[in-house]
Amino acid sequence: MTVRTIAVPCYGSMDIEPMLDAGLHLAQPLGAHLEVIYIVPDAAAELMMFPSSALAAGLLPVDRLTRELQDEAVRQRHHFEEWCRTNGVGGHPEGHRIDSVFARWIDEEGTLETVVMRRGRLADLTLVRLPTPGDIGSSRCFDSAVIATGRPVLVVPQRCPTDLLRTVAIAWDGSLEATHAVAMGMPILRAAARVLVVTAGHPHDVSGLGIELVDSLRWHGIEAEAIEPPVNGHGAGETLIATLRKHEASMLVMGAFTHSRIRETLIGGVTRHVLRHSPVPVLMAH
Repeated sequence: MTVRTIAVPCYGSMDIEPMLDAGLHLAQPLGAHLEVIYIVPDAAAELMMFPSSALAAGLLPVDRLTRELQDEAVRQRHHFEEWCRTNGVGGHPEGHRIDSVFARWIDEEGTLETVVMRRGRLADLTLVRLPTPGDIGSSRCFDSAVIATGRPVLVVPQRCPTDLLRTVAIAWDGSLEATHAVAMGMPILRAAARVLVVTAGHPHDVSGLGIELVDSLRWHGIEAEAIEPPVNGHGAGETLIATLRKHEASMLVMGAFTHSRIRETLIGGVTRHVLRHSPVPVLMAH
């Protein structure tokens, strides 16, 4: 598998620059291009999200909301075009090369979930912003990308390292989810300058699992290092985050939750802790 298309779904007035920067930092070493998909929702459908009292008072007419949504789409496209000029990013492939690095803007009408699912299934990698409390859009986008696309997803925090491929850590416990994440992340792992296999805080005995994955990766030309932090009484998520900081990781590869994100929120777990506290982008696969 190679990465040629990186989808970057955007919506509303979100700050798109961290997403664009992260996408470019990956696209350049991988020979990929960015498809920045700005999702323009149907105004009538969006009004269903507002309190009925506001609708009854006529405070949010459809035509007014439609104009606001369209104006925001224009503003965001101007921002994108300025970002392209600043970073010297073209809008077309060079000489029909499939490994050209460029970025194109796509306006797409529809619900956020539908667009993210459809576009994500066509891309080799989807970038989404880290879900934050109070931001319904980021949660909807994250859920759709991770659960519905069947493709790897890079979850990007507000502040992101510029050298994403410097030290890539793998959260490894031998599970099916972790296996899927490693398989989906092979292009990233091949391009990484350093790869760490971290087995931390798992309730079952993971002794030797890290070495086994290191041996397996070697057959793919990937030289990795097994890291097994000492048992310290902390939870798996906390131990994993501490290990990322200690070894100055620039990205984490891990399997996504097996339950729905709502269920994961109720029971806690490594996924929730990592998404809340990771200092680096997280490559996930479900």
